[in-house]
Amino acid sequence: MLLASGPHAPIAPAHADLSFPRQLLDLLGLALETQRDVVLLLVEEHRARHILETVGDAGQFDTSPGTGIAFQIDVEDAVGVAHQVESITPSLLEEEL
Repeated sequence: MLLASGPHAPIAPAHADLSFPRQLLDLLGLALETQRDVVLLLVEEHRARHILETVGDAGQFDTSPGTGIAFQIDVEDAVGVAHQVESITPSLLEEEL
């Protein structure tokens, strides 16, 4: 289950520091010549698909080769987001009505 969404959703850019031996990357066909950024979004479950599609459209992932990928992974539980869950609960309740 995904937990947080909206303007208070955590966005965590992370720089991929690959410390794999060069030969292993070549063997796997992963020739990463430049640094890549990773953006993680933790969003409320029923909003996840819409957000995923919006990110894909904005990044032109399906129309421009090499622009990036976006994917969705279910999160069973998370800590450190209680204040964000509290802030989005009213909007989630309004959506249910």
